[in-house]
Amino acid sequence: MLDDDEWAVVHQANALSRTNPARADALLDAERIRRGLPPVPPLLDGADLLDRAFQHAVKGYALFTGRVEDVPSAIWHHVASLYGAPCEHRGKPLRTPRARWCPARELHEPAGRLAGSGSPRSRSTSPSIRSPPRSRCGSAAR
Repeated sequence: MLDDDEWAVVHQANALSRTNPARADALLDAERIRRGLPPVPPLLDGADLLDRAFQHAVKGYALFTGRVEDVPSAIWHHVASLYGAPCEHRGKPLRTPRARWCPARELHEPAGRLAGSGSPRSRSTSPSIRSPPRSRCGSAAR
């Protein structure tokens, strides 16, 4: 995931690559030196046109994360501020910045309790009044 300041550099390098690729390279190189990061390997010769169109975004992402993204459009979803704070139990980000509830919280809460409720989850103890399921072909189940 990219922090907002890292994303700003990647986004700026991608915008510059359309008009001035040399300046985009210089921007990424200046950030690499300023942050003391290792050099990013050049794009492979067999890269397709999509990779070449987004090569500076891919280089910037690799510079900050150490991982070369295979799908350049995925970089736009790897910005930490798009997601919420990390879940207290799993450490993974919530789905939006406004989210306060982890969808997987029932997996990491004690059995029968919901986070913050202080009371056991109510479960019906009455017998089911549903009829048994029928088979799809219409014949009785054996």
